[in-house]
Amino acid sequence: MVKSPAFQFYPSDWISSRAVRMMDAEQRGWYIQLLAEAWESDVQGSLPDDEDLLKRLAGVNMCSTDVEQRWRFVKNQFRIVDGTLIQDRLLEEIAKQEENRKKKSRAGQKSGQVRRKKREHYKKQHLHKLNTCSTDVEQSTNTRPTESNPSSSLSSSPPLSPSHKKINIYSPDAEEMRLSQLLFGLIQERNPKHKQPHFQQWAREIDLMIRKDNRAPGEIEKVIRWSQADSFWQNNILSTSKLREKFDQMWLKINSKPQEKGNSYDPTKFHIGTDFADKDYRQGIF
Repeated sequence: MVKSPAFQFYPSDWISSRAVRMMDAEQRGWYIQLLAEAWESDVQGSLPDDEDLLKRLAGVNMCSTDVEQRWRFVKNQFRIVDGTLIQDRLLEEIAKQEENRKKKSRAGQKSGQVRRKKREHYKKQHLHKLNTCSTDVEQSTNTRPTESNPSSSLSSSPPLSPSHKKINIYSPDAEEMRLSQLLFGLIQERNPKHKQPHFQQWAREIDLMIRKDNRAPGEIEKVIRWSQADSFWQNNILSTSKLREKFDQMWLKINSKPQEKGNSYDPTKFHIGTDFADKDYRQGIF
């Protein structure tokens, strides 16, 4: 398996992680150093359960205040399996990157087959035209010319294969699907009979928000939760297309003056997904 040189880092996830917020600056340095060491290890995503080695890799200063207690908190962000420390988010990222590489490889092979078929098609079409011209010349030397029928030459040429619009298929655990299902779930809490949407279309809008509009997944989730808690916007944001259309208005509202009592949005009650050390369905590590 090809070893990827990097993983994605989402600042919003890192900042909002409960575990990271409870660390001091030195602990955060140990943590990110261990994540980098695990990514670069021979068995990618894991570290040996060797206390002295781990402390040296992390750069722990044994003279620091309460060093053992603070070190234990950082180490507990990893899980021990058969004498090896693993980080579930790292393992998920490795699996997703490998899956993406396979998808790109299959797409490349399929694209190559399509190009070869097109070349063969045009070659046959060109040979057919050459043969038709040759036959017409031979017939003209032996018979009186007759009025040509334009429709016959058109019908004799094989039709071109229709081109099909490429459709993005989002897997159930894709970030775009997770955010789409989050919005629908919050709508259903208020209206259990709300019609189930076409999630692929909803996910497409989320994809455009991330790629075209440069919205971070964490920002999108924040606006989704806020919109469905706001008495005005919850009745207007009933699809991801409407979410994308009104995103800027809501984002400015969230980051402006405090909300009126009764419609307030408490950021301390909001966190993205689960804790940083827990399982997350986002592509990327942070």
